Amino acid sequence: MSPQQLRAVTAYMHEHLASVITLDDLAKEAALSRYHFIRLFAATTGKTPLQYLAELRIDTARQHLAVGTEPISQVGRRCGFPSPEHFARVFRKHVGCSPSQYRRRAATGRLRGEAGPSLSPSGCGSAVRP
Repeated sequence: MSPQQLRAVTAYMHEHLASVITLDDLAKEAALSRYHFIRLFAATTGKTPLQYLAELRIDTARQHLAVGTEPISQVGRRCGFPSPEHFARVFRKHVGCSPSQYRRRAATGRLRGEAGPSLSPSGCGSAVRP
């Protein structure tokens, strides 16, 4: 995958983070077939497009939770999660704690290995990152 294609795809992910993003949408941005897009994206980034998108959504949510005051359900919707339950489940899987626990720890400066909203996977404890 060329650097231009990767930039186009990641820009699309950022611009449409709150929306449903399909593999076909991303492949279209790269001007590749779905099969070739998945293969080349994974070879270039070391992650599948959906893994990359999930991590982007979680990282963006972490930033909003660490510095913002908007309701957690709104943060989830802003980051593309269809329901608060889905957001909490995926967030806990990636970060190791619930969004509300993360926000409390960020407010008290008790996130391990973090200085501000930088995105260490060990922020809350025993996260399992695929």
